[in-house]
Amino acid sequence: STSVEPSEFDLALVAELEALKDSIDILSVSDEEVADASDRELQGRISELREEQLRDVSGLIHSSILAGFEEIQVPHLTSMDLEAEGEAFGLAELRRLAIELYSEDAVDLIRQHVMGIIGQWDHLVRDYPLQLALFQLGQVYWMSSLFGYSLRSAERRYSLERTALLGHHESTVLASSLGEYVSTLTPQEALLLDSEMSEEGQRALEYQVSTIIGDLRELWDELLENVGPVLGSAEASNRLRHSIANGEVESARITVADLRRIALEGVAFGFLLRKSEEEAELSHELTRATGGSQLMVLGAGSGTSDMTGGVAGKMFRGLRGFS
Repeated sequence: STSVEPSEFDLALVAELEALKDSIDILSVSDEEVADASDRELQGRISELREEQLRDVSGLIHSSILAGFEEIQVPHLTSMDLEAEGEAFGLAELRRLAIELYSEDAVDLIRQHVMGIIGQWDHLVRDYPLQLALFQLGQVYWMSSLFGYSLRSAERRYSLERTALLGHHESTVLASSLGEYVSTLTPQEALLLDSEMSEEGQRALEYQVSTIIGDLRELWDELLENVGPVLGSAEASNRLRHSIANGEVESARITVADLRRIALEGVAFGFLLRKSEEEAELSHELTRATGGSQLMVLGAGSGTSDMTGGVAGKMFRGLRGFS
């Protein structure tokens, strides 16, 4: 696994966040004070500064995540990779992407997650072609990122609870592995693992998915227009295949190996996102999201996951582990 010592980039990130914090003290004005302000221009300026803060911190978090990919010497996906013929990355890079960031326990959970996505195609050769809607690919990346984010949160929580239980009475039950610990989480506890994501983190994830795949909101609207609102059924799957074949729904021709790559990078992006938030919180108060963005809802509950191997069935969200 990677070193826990802060890199030069991490130290630079903290410095930039501290400078940003010092430059916008006006943002300490409470919402109540803004509401009571008689000067509408002041209210507008404070709102602008808050928006700038969200954008700037989100950009710093995104840069920190990409630096994490550089540290394990794995290039991140771009939109050009989806358009290229053949696999964009070698086996050595895929292996680093699958194991370099994680503990041995976490690697096993990631393997289960990826198999939940490509399981129905796992028996096929690596270069077997698949024609999938761009929204499906974006959802795989998004949900895998939520999985990675939850995985990092679960690791931290597991570590803290193990430390807290050291020296306690022998009758205290302590999970022997991360996988066992995750399997004991209630649905409510599992739900909290990715609900901790800050608004800055959500924006970084939205930017990443839109850069690689496209605007998920537009792709979702296109899907609804051509397939209809009832997704996840055999009829909807047939409609989707027909719409893809007729060019009515934007799609990409990828291989089974490419799909595995998208899932693995999504997990890594979410894992690094949580880590970057932890570093940012050392010097900056992040904005806690109140209800999740529209894309958070689309990514987790659209129903199209059934068309890509039932990825939703392997999420932390609303499950007792990975049963």
